[in-house]
Amino acid sequence: YVPMLRFALLTGARFDNVKQLRWQQLDLERRLWSIPAVAFKTGKPHHMPLSDLAIDVLEAMPRWVAGDFVFTTQGGEKPFGNVGKTHAKLLKATATSGWHRHDVRRTAGTILQRNGIPWEIVAAFLGHKLQGVTAIYLRHDYAPEKREAAAKLASVVAGII
Repeated sequence: YVPMLRFALLTGARFDNVKQLRWQQLDLERRLWSIPAVAFKTGKPHHMPLSDLAIDVLEAMPRWVAGDFVFTTQGGEKPFGNVGKTHAKLLKATATSGWHRHDVRRTAGTILQRNGIPWEIVAAFLGHKLQGVTAIYLRHDYAPEKREAAAKLASVVAGII
């Protein structure tokens, strides 16, 4: 569970996408996570650049012959289960309260914003969909900027830990 939270923080990803992460979605050589359209809230694929710290989390995870899920207690055959129960145990073990898994995503976006990353790049990094007429005209995918944002986020997180 803790590696899932770390990965969620370092990618700003929705926790369900992290939970459902499969090795086949990852290109570790290109340092890229491609979330398929069917699995992403906007209905479009989302390409998430991976920082060194995010890669470290992945490289620490075992690979299973039986299944493709990265974060699993079922030999890769099923995603990690009992998230709510495990989260409650983490809150108790850390003597913390009042925060939820989604707060990790919010924290990632706030860290980026606080460190000078423009809002439109933060939005692209988080995979938010542009609204209205603006979405018709602005087609840049911000791939290089998202990669810089991932590195900045990892740098700040590394400084904290």
